[in-house]
Amino acid sequence: MPTLGPRPGYFSSPHHLSPGSTDEGSDPRRDVPPGADPREYCMSDRDIVEVVRTEYVYTRPPPWSDTLPTIHVVTPTYSRPVQKAELTRMANTLLHVPNLHWLVVEDAPRRTPLTARLLRDTGLNYTHLHVETPRNYKLRGDARDPRIPRGTMQRNLALRWLRETFPRNSSQPGVVYFADDDNTYSLELFEEVRKAGGAGEWRRGVEDAGGCGATGRRSGGTAVQKGAMQRMRSTRRVSVWPVAFVGGLRYEAPRVNSAGKVVGWKTVFDPHRPFAIDMAGFAVNLRLILQRNQAYFKLRGVKGGYQESSLLRELVTLNDLEPKAANCTKDAPRRTPLTTRLLRDTGLNYTHLHVETPRNYKLRGDARDPRIPRGTMQRNLALRWLRETFPRNSSQPGVVYFADDDNTYSLELFEEVRKAGGAGEWRRGVEDAGGCGATGRRSGGTAVQKGAMQRMRSTRRVSVWPVAFVGGLRYEAPRVNSAGKVVGWKTVFDPHRPFAIDMAGFAVNLRLILQRNQAYFKLRGVKGGYQESSLLRELVTLNDLEPKAANCTKILVWHTRTEKPVLVNEGKKGFTDPSVEI
Repeated sequence: MPTLGPRPGYFSSPHHLSPGSTDEGSDPRRDVPPGADPREYCMSDRDIVEVVRTEYVYTRPPPWSDTLPTIHVVTPTYSRPVQKAELTRMANTLLHVPNLHWLVVEDAPRRTPLTARLLRDTGLNYTHLHVETPRNYKLRGDARDPRIPRGTMQRNLALRWLRETFPRNSSQPGVVYFADDDNTYSLELFEEVRKAGGAGEWRRGVEDAGGCGATGRRSGGTAVQKGAMQRMRSTRRVSVWPVAFVGGLRYEAPRVNSAGKVVGWKTVFDPHRPFAIDMAGFAVNLRLILQRNQAYFKLRGVKGGYQESSLLRELVTLNDLEPKAANCTKDAPRRTPLTTRLLRDTGLNYTHLHVETPRNYKLRGDARDPRIPRGTMQRNLALRWLRETFPRNSSQPGVVYFADDDNTYSLELFEEVRKAGGAGEWRRGVEDAGGCGATGRRSGGTAVQKGAMQRMRSTRRVSVWPVAFVGGLRYEAPRVNSAGKVVGWKTVFDPHRPFAIDMAGFAVNLRLILQRNQAYFKLRGVKGGYQESSLLRELVTLNDLEPKAANCTKILVWHTRTEKPVLVNEGKKGFTDPSVEI
């Protein structure tokens, strides 16, 4: 049977999944629809699927339930400078989702070590596939080749894998979601609302009685069931919801009538498409994928923006669509500010403060005002809060880290290597015999301590590490000598700064912050790039710095910066509701 491009490859670790069996001697592949080009469906001879158990570095895997449907998240990916950062950010989200299986498909002739190692280290249930898009179909520069939408072959290989893994009449409950690695996803999209009553559960939105802001706390109580059918996991056929920053709008969304039926599309770009929806805006019931084995994304003859329609028209009609996310509106109550509600709903321990930068100091457009670096007053208020909350001679152990909201952070940065003795404890920082890095394993006995001081949480005074995509370089980093001491800086921009480091590249012991109460970020008379130095020179000398991340050779933070959306169509009336929060 002919193939399109190199043979796809499989690598899998879905150890909670139950692959379906096939009759002895039967062909496990699905039949190609009559008259169809088999190359449209990536149907080459089946490769061997290697199943392994994931070994966990970052965390225990998300909880698994035998009653919840599995969410199969399909993510095409390809090699580029930000690939690791974007996959890391996505993994950090998926780690919080129970019963999730991540199908990552590389556009490559073979599985790359970078992606294989990243997936192995996440602790997620995953399957790692690869199929290379032929060179003549790949994108050239920034131009989009209309002959084949990006990611088509990779998504089709994932569909094929599902059909070869689960029998057509499978009773396995599940949902398939096509999630690109450069999007941002709310956990609420995946979250299933369940009953909760035991001590230690999270109550959402407990307001702090103090005047400094809002603080979230652990508490007993009962979670409400409102909206239990508003999540992806309850999809019966195909569920849909809005996606922000698409088509030059604040958001695109299905148009839903008063009866809760999808009747059209809120979009400017070609609203007459059969399904004028973004790839991230729908999910499909697994059984429907298995039963409709002719349904794939078309490779040829598909205009830009029609890839989604090429699959969905083989599965459902407009009338079958199930609107989620509050009937595709997700209305924002005006009495509750965005940040307050977001923090309340995370379940994290938090403190919410505010101080406004004076208008004459705020940034004008995209220009940076050199008189006051951005975020200075806000960071200083946080330092003040810490000093007012903890006494100067406090024995409270802690570390302070200044983490901007537009960066990407590896969980490994925050991980602490701890002693482990009992069965089932987690061992951290054990070197893999294959040289791939650190691997955590379940084990009795005592954990090795190698690398125990390589994480932020062990900071004695000030710890430092590299940051990627800063100063026009792949990364900036402290320069560390053979004795493990910081002796300078790997940077092009003004390397003679006292501390030529990015804000995301250091952490400070809490006790040092409390004891040196004169240490703040300077508001005035500080040149761009010197804000970090203005604080650190009040705390330490160069000799005091503690290099982390394998002596500053490992990248755990990426200065990715969220892309500013181009809302060229937002002036058109009737498409976006200003009350919908994005």
